[in-house]
Amino acid sequence: TIIMTANDIYNNLVWAYTGITPYKHIAERYHQKQLTLSEHSEAMAWVEEHFFVVYPQDRKFSNVMDNFKFFYEKFGVDCFLIDPFKALILPDDERGDERLTKVFIEQKEFAMKTNTSFNNISHAKSMTEQKEKDGSYKVVNQFMQLGGSAWDINMDSQYTIYRPYRHKDPNDPDVMF
Repeated sequence: TIIMTANDIYNNLVWAYTGITPYKHIAERYHQKQLTLSEHSEAMAWVEEHFFVVYPQDRKFSNVMDNFKFFYEKFGVDCFLIDPFKALILPDDERGDERLTKVFIEQKEFAMKTNTSFNNISHAKSMTEQKEKDGSYKVVNQFMQLGGSAWDINMDSQYTIYRPYRHKDPNDPDVMF
């Protein structure tokens, strides 16, 4: 089991914000620059001001939405990200496609009422057989997701973000959006 803490999430946001790793073992392994203590502190202050990390105790969708409503009302948070979406526990009284549709409708209604944005992160199924002839990974689409057709019907937009050459060189910075 992989456990990720809020500190890990914040450090990864610091890394994304600065482009420099805060991790000594990563810097040494890949011969990269590591953030100094003062750079890390300054970047962490920026990240902590702009990001709230919420770990709901039971991962029920209704409780997650209650947390989001609280953060919107108390702190004015205007963008919400659920990662990974499949970790949510959805209501269990209907077929999967109907249940997913209700969840997406509730998110959309809340977003429209509050002028906020919802981003559901759905990680692709195993990519072992999803490669092009040159060995690079295929662009992920909604049908490579569990319940892909429901995502396709209900989403306002879908984006794929991936690193096409990570299997050849873990340091390759190319990202496709």
